[in-house]
Parts: sequence; C-alpha cells; structure tokens
Amino acid sequence: MQCPTCPEGTVVAFCRNCGKGVCPTCRRDAGGVVHCAECAEQIVEASVQTDEVAGAAAASVPPPPRPAAATRPSRAARMAAPDAPHPLLAGVLGVVPGLGAVYNGQYVKGLVHVVMFGLLLTIASEEFRGLEGFFIPVIALFVLYMPIEAYRTAKALRRGEPVDEMSGLLATLFRPSDASPAAGVALIALGVFLLLISLDVVDLRDLLPGWPVLVVGYGVYRLYCSLRPLPPRAVESKPTEVHGASEEVSL
Repeated sequence: MQCPTCPEGTVVAFCRNCGKGVCPTCRRDAGGVVHCAECAEQIVEASVQTDEVAGAAAASVPPPPRPAAATRPSRAARMAAPDAPHPLLAGVLGVVPGLGAVYNGQYVKGLVHVVMFGLLLTIASEEFRGLEGFFIPVIALFVLYMPIEAYRTAKALRRGEPVDEMSGLLATLFRPSDASPAAGVALIALGVFLLLISLDVVDLRDLLPGWPVLVVGYGVYRLYCSLRPLPPRAVESKPTEVHGASEEVSL
C-alpha cells in the first residue's frame, strides 16, 4: 500500500490518532504509540502548552505564610482594662498594712503584710533582750515599703504585665534558686541567733562590742567569691563564643 504523504514509500503502520497510513519516513513514535508527522507535532505542541500553563499556575500560587515572629507587644497593646487598679490610690491605701495589696487583688500578700506588721509591733513594744531599738527602724522601713510596693504592682497591672500573688520582696525571699547557698545560711544563722537571745542563752549587750567581726566575715566571703575558680561550663563556653565570632567574621 502506497503512503499518502510519500508516494515512493510503502505503508508499514497507521497513525493511532487520525488512522492515516505512514511509511518508515513519515512514522513518528510518541510514548511508544505510532503517529503521523502532523499528529505527532500537535501532540508535542499540546504537551508544551500544558507545561507552560502548569508552570504559570505554580508561579502564581503565593508561598505559604511564614510563622509570625514572637515580637514583644507594643505598649498600647499591653494596656490593661480601664478597671485596673489606679497606682496613686494603691499607694495611698498601702499606708494601711495589707490594704494596698488587697486593693490590687493580692489577698495573700495583704494577709502577710498584716501579720508581719503586727509581729514587728509586738517585738518593738516589749522587752526583747535589747533588740527593741533595732526593730523600730525596721517598722519604719516596712511602713514605707508597703505603699511603694502597692504603687509598683498597680502600675504593672495597668501596663498589662502578669503579676504573681507573692511579688516584690516576698517573691525575692522565697524564689527558688540554684545559686550560692550563702543567703540561706545567713537566714538560718540569724534565726538561731534570735532564738538564743530569746531563750536568755546569749545577751546582746555582751555581743555588741564584737560587731566588726561581721564586717570581717563579709569581707572574707567576698574575697572567696572573687578568687575561686570559674565553673567548668563557664570556662568551656568562652572559647566557643570566640570561635563562633571568628567564624562569623570570616564569613
């Protein structure tokens, strides 16, 4: 059978698309299927157009949104509700033991202030082995501390900052820490010392001439802190930081 495109050729197969006979010269294979030259060209053009449309569609799709960075909220965003405690009013009420803390919503702190103030008054109003004069300025400082603490707490609540129930000085005293145990040892020693005075084991009047020993002891402690070797982690971290900085400069 003569090829319709090439008169000198003989048909050896038929186009799968249009059914026209093709000779070995006109035969085109597309994906293992026999086609004529015209149909094979149309198939190639259609596949190219399909790829272009798919590429344009992929380019038009916006990239996925990046996760929002954890930015610090602005001051206006952190403003609390209008019914937050007023700092000035909290400071005025703080003159009364426990009232400023209760106004700020810290009832446990207010109760602790009342108990501490009553305990200080009781110690200062009775004979406590010569320590009455020591507790009088402590009471004055505590009276000044309560309104200042109430004012600062109310101001933090106005800014929308989270405030713990036991904030301020109480939180500092009872905060867990893995630092030096010197503060805990000092408090234990002070408690034992006051207990010995209350039991008439020690007379404060006999110990007052030796108060410079406390200054010497504190100086020895500071000298020990400055001369003791650094922990291994701190020593190892310094070369790492310098090495990292040099790498950043070289890059």
